[in-house]
Amino acid sequence: MTENEIQEIVFSGSTVLGYCITGLVYLILPVAAFLFMKRYSRVSIFPLIAGAVTYFLATRTADIAAMLMLGSASFAAKQAIASELVAYTEETGRWLAMKYPVSGVRSTPAAVCYAIGHGGLECLMRAADSFRIVSRAHTLNTEGITYFTAGKTPEQAQAITEEFSRLAGSGIIVSLIGAVGIVAVFGVQLALSLLVYKKLIASDRRLRWLALAMGLHLFVNFLPWVASFAGSVVFKSLTGIMACTAVIYFVYRITDGESIRDEILYPEEE
Repeated sequence: MTENEIQEIVFSGSTVLGYCITGLVYLILPVAAFLFMKRYSRVSIFPLIAGAVTYFLATRTADIAAMLMLGSASFAAKQAIASELVAYTEETGRWLAMKYPVSGVRSTPAAVCYAIGHGGLECLMRAADSFRIVSRAHTLNTEGITYFTAGKTPEQAQAITEEFSRLAGSGIIVSLIGAVGIVAVFGVQLALSLLVYKKLIASDRRLRWLALAMGLHLFVNFLPWVASFAGSVVFKSLTGIMACTAVIYFVYRITDGESIRDEILYPEEE
């Protein structure tokens, strides 16, 4: 990348707006789910907290495991491995959190509250990332790329420049499609939480259901990764949406989604 090309990197207004929309969707989604449960069902605080804590511990465990496994490998390689390991750590954490009474997951609405806490913390962290990009985009547009590359080695400067070029090339259409993907991923968190609760905790308790949850989680993570080799962000996002939709529908079918809906909308009084 030449010096002139470096100076030409700029975030358009529509691109910045797209990142703002992404951040707002991440913020609104768990709040909307919480308000829905409060309006039509029961809200349980302990499951919400358990979901958030489990997500944090599971993702950190996956990150540490990837670091230990790959040692001096690149950060990108460690991220790729961690994104696959998290399917095992998150689902194991989901099962353990629901298995023991301290989480308070003893009903279908409580399982949904767990999912809101679990997916909600993820949404908050990703919202922070989106708004951080908006802030950095403003700085780049006003100060230039040299603000970020000054004092860096040529290799580091090249990596920073390529990353900003990638972020600046993501238009508002990509962000809007990504917003749909955010909803789909949140739906997967709900589906997997209900799968683990209904099949593994409240039903036959056989660990094959935990293995299924891990497999479905891997499927949702792996398929978009494969699609990324096509070089199209839109294609990757659409593939992710289709994978999430397939998992949600599959879980709906095997857990009797209609009865779950009734349990959420018409919870029995304690």
